Amino acid sequence: MINLFRLIGNEWIKWSKKLITKVCFALVVLLVIVHIILNALYTVDPREGEDLYTPMQEMVDSLNVELGMLNSIPEPTQEDLDRIVSVEAQIFIYNIILEQNIDEESWKRSLLDEVYEAKMYQLNLVKGGNATAEEYSQAAARVSELSYMLYGTDGLEKYIEHIYSEYENKTDGISLVYMEEKNIRMKYGITPDNNPENWKNEALKKITSHRLSLYYNSSDDPLMHDGLDAEEVTRLQNEVDVLLFRIENNAPPIDNYLVVPLQYYLENAQEMIKYLMFIVVVLGCHFMASEHSSKTIRLLLISPYKRSMIWTAKLLTLFAFSVVMYAMFVVLAFAVGIIFYGTSELHGMYVYMSQAGVVQIPYMKYAFMVYGVRIFELIMMCSFAYMLSNIIRSSVSAVSIGFVITLLGQQLVEPILTEARFNWAKYLMFANTDLSQFMFANTPVIASNTLGVAIAISAVYFVVLNTISIISFIRKEVV
Repeated sequence: MINLFRLIGNEWIKWSKKLITKVCFALVVLLVIVHIILNALYTVDPREGEDLYTPMQEMVDSLNVELGMLNSIPEPTQEDLDRIVSVEAQIFIYNIILEQNIDEESWKRSLLDEVYEAKMYQLNLVKGGNATAEEYSQAAARVSELSYMLYGTDGLEKYIEHIYSEYENKTDGISLVYMEEKNIRMKYGITPDNNPENWKNEALKKITSHRLSLYYNSSDDPLMHDGLDAEEVTRLQNEVDVLLFRIENNAPPIDNYLVVPLQYYLENAQEMIKYLMFIVVVLGCHFMASEHSSKTIRLLLISPYKRSMIWTAKLLTLFAFSVVMYAMFVVLAFAVGIIFYGTSELHGMYVYMSQAGVVQIPYMKYAFMVYGVRIFELIMMCSFAYMLSNIIRSSVSAVSIGFVITLLGQQLVEPILTEARFNWAKYLMFANTDLSQFMFANTPVIASNTLGVAIAISAVYFVVLNTISIISFIRKEVV
């Protein structure tokens, strides 16, 4: 055991002085820097819409030209009149988009279809000319009511109140959903507005949407039925329960960077770990192959230590370097996040749906569990890279092959698993090494797999990879 630790110490000193190791550590720092830059550049403020002026204005201009041509027809047919109504309604909608700069992701975009239909109805009454004054008035009021909603909080509040008054004192499922929404608004003081920082309003809108979908899905009317399967029904119900729990306990979701920017940043930082795995593979593929390339393998083998001990010492040294790099990445990610966003969110809570119901845990506990469990994946990638390093004498070839296999493994596993004929793919190493996919009610890459199955499959790979590695090293002739 003393000899093993002595060998590990020697390997640590030797590899800490190598250029490749210094480059790998520098790349870890670069990962954190790149992440904070990307987070700053590409996190779109939902309050800022896409610049749609040019394409929308072109469409409005084009429609106005068409409208002028249609209006100049001496004896328009019914088809011409229908087209005039449609063009005028489209111009009305596009002008709202221009004035409000409504992008595709905006909550306002979902209302435009309803506004379009209301405007079409109003125009049809006007063009047909057979409507009563009361019908004209009702149609115009409906268009105004929907339009007000798109122009600010006052209009939105009027619209919401109209919806509630329409369904009040009714006992059908849709009315009950809206009355429950009204009760929640009153109980927790949730104002209807278009401010994305008002996360409770966003959560409540999602709750209502899910409840309506569940109601429609339970209907016997095939025209109303959403066709949701049992799994989707359970998912929607679970999401409703979690969102209600968040509202009741004032626990904002971690996907709203305007409300919890640090938690949002740290959640996205997990995506950078897959690039850290590439760095580990590059270092691991060098660990033994470079000894052959530089002919220093002979000095190792003439030492008084057994080959198996040399192999073990180098593998453990690789594990140690990889864990240190990973720890440095996590510490730097947290440090940079705290510098930019402060520490207040570290005392927050993380909410998720477990088998026992909705659960909340301290956010820091959640973060350390998610980041900590990725060390398992790190060890698996070390074993894979070290195996390549032992069976391939050229460090360049080992790195190239390892890099390509890792890239394909990370990018192609999920698409392959979506094909029913590739059921065998669920046994691939890359589909099971990330254990965080089985935590906190996440959806795993393989829906039928469990944490225990993933650990068992990974353990088999760990044994096979290291068996191939040590046999190759012990039996390989050195020339």
